[in-house]
Parts: sequence; structure tokens; C-alpha cells
Amino acid sequence: MLTRDARFKVVPKLWIPIAWLAFALADAARTVGYMHAEGMQHNWGTLFAIEVLSWLPWAVGSLLIVWLADRLRSAMPAVAWSVHALAALGIGLAYTAWSYQLTLRFQPYAPQFPHWTPQWPTDFYENLMATLVLYGCVLLSHWLIESRARISARETEVAQLNKQLTEAQLLALRGQIEPHFLFNTLNAVVGLIREGRAASAVQTIIQLSDFLRRTLSDANRQEVPLADEVEFAQQYLTIQRTRFANRLQLDIHVQDGLQNAAVPNLILQPLVENAIKHGIAKRKEGGAVRLAASAAGETLNLYIANDGPSLPDDWSEGQHNIGIANVCRRLRSLYGDASSFDIRNRTGGGVEVAIRIPLHWIGLAEVLA
Repeated sequence: MLTRDARFKVVPKLWIPIAWLAFALADAARTVGYMHAEGMQHNWGTLFAIEVLSWLPWAVGSLLIVWLADRLRSAMPAVAWSVHALAALGIGLAYTAWSYQLTLRFQPYAPQFPHWTPQWPTDFYENLMATLVLYGCVLLSHWLIESRARISARETEVAQLNKQLTEAQLLALRGQIEPHFLFNTLNAVVGLIREGRAASAVQTIIQLSDFLRRTLSDANRQEVPLADEVEFAQQYLTIQRTRFANRLQLDIHVQDGLQNAAVPNLILQPLVENAIKHGIAKRKEGGAVRLAASAAGETLNLYIANDGPSLPDDWSEGQHNIGIANVCRRLRSLYGDASSFDIRNRTGGGVEVAIRIPLHWIGLAEVLA
């Protein structure tokens, strides 16, 4: 894993040759265009090429500027600026000497000035202020690009940490739900044994084993296809039907085409359990648990309803049990404000839970993972 400083140094240097090439072409075009407009007669192709090539020391020198900026990051300001000043003078001298040699070698100002010789010491002093300004511009550009890379690296790091924290929180919440379900089921098995229904108890344990095996196989998946989640709920109800027999019915309606819609893993089971505990179990005649799923635009709607007592007038959402409380936290962790969770009385009796989450799909790779 890269350290913070190492990540910050992974800054693309491609901008240096690209920027200087663009600057050199623009400067050469400006110089040649100005001289041509003044009616001068020079070797225009040669002059243009020399004007472009004359900036080569600055292109190479910019790499030195960037290298010095990285090495002098922790140096004392006086030392850092002294080194940068010397580097600026060195690049300025190299630029002046290089331009001088190009002019002597190719004589671009012929035929008007066939033996024109530039005065390079004078040119160096005249261009000293421009040299310092150019050096400062390169240094500033490097700092700006580096700062942008540093901010981007920090944002990526924060996003990764937030993702890891969210996953840890979701795993912790699921870790509370699964033992809760296990204990309730084992209590049901104990009840069957006390009633002398040993065969039913054994069958329930087998079904519980199959259910937990499937649950544990998907332990690292935060979202699963809706079809899998509904099947989990059906398995749970099969286990509970051993206890309630014909007193428990199941009614499922899933809109066509939603089988691969993504839903939080193990989101329906605690709600179905709650519907049985507070609805079916309190009625001598039992009743039905109804599951429904439909889509409206970019929203997936899930409904879990039961037959049974309505919510009391003084009921509040703060009275959620551990299963429902964890469902609410998981929804907020996964979808934030894009999700909603509502418990309300049904017309004609019973209670209904309505969940709304963003509609998206589980891909084939996630299904096979």
C-alpha cells in the first residue's frame, strides 16, 4: 500500500512537454507573424523552427523545477528559495546560450542580416525578469496540480474509509439479526418437543440447517436479487408453519420483471418474523402474511402485511424491536435519504410495513459471486 507522501508524488508530468510545446508553437507563430507583417524577409521556416527549439532548455528545466519542489518540501524557506533562485539563473543562462548557438548555426535572419550575431550576455540580463516570472509560473503550476492530486487522493481515501465503515456497520447489524432469528427458531423447536411433536422438531432443525447454510453462503453480500430474498422468506415461513400449521398462510405477489431487482440481504425475514409474532401468533384462527413488490419509476416498493391487531394509538416508531430497528439502520446505511420505512395500520385490520428503495439491478457477476 502506498504511503500518503508516495501517493501525492504520483503526479503526472506529461503536462510539462505538452505545455511547453503549446507555448513554443504559439510564441514562434507570434514572432514570425509579427516580422512578416512588418515586411521583413527572413528564412521563415528556419526561424519558426529555431523559435520553437529555443524553448527546449525551459522544457527540460521544468523537470528540474518539479524535482526541486519535491525535494525542498520540508526545507527551511530561506534555503528553498535560495536554491530556486540559483536554479532560475541556471535555466536562464542555458536558455540564452542555447538560443545564441541556434542563431549562429542556422542564421535565420538571412538575407537581410546574413551574419547577425546576438549579444547573449546582454540578452540574459534583459530577460532576467522574464526568467524569474517563467520560473515562478512553472513552480506555481506544479503546486496547483500537486494540490489537486492531494485533494483527490484524500477524497478517495475518505470514500474508501466510509465504504469500509458502512460495510462493517452492516455486517454488525446482520450479526445481530441472524442470532435473533436462530434463538427464536430454537425456542420453537423446544416448544414442538414439549408438545411431543418430535418428528416435526427434527424436520424443523433440518430446514433450519438448510436455511442457515444459504444465509452464511451469502454472508459477504449486502444486496441480493429480490427473487432470492423472497425465497429466503418462504423458507423461514416453512419453518414457522411447522409450529403454526394451517394457522399460517402466505400470499406473495411480485411484479413481473423484478426478480433481479437489488434488495438488502436478509431484509424481509425480520419483518416477516415480526408480522408473525405480533399478528398471527396473537390470533387463535391465525392469518396470512402478505409480501408484495412493485416498481414505480426509479423506486422499488416492498410491502409486508399481516392479519392481526392494529397498532395502538400511543404507538411510536421508537418502539421498534431489534429486528425492525436493524432494518431501518441498514436502509439508511445503504441508501441514505433515498430510502423510507413506514409502519401503518391496514384498512380492515392488521399492520403493513412499506419500504421504498432506489430501483437498481443485480448483475450476472454479482449473482455468481
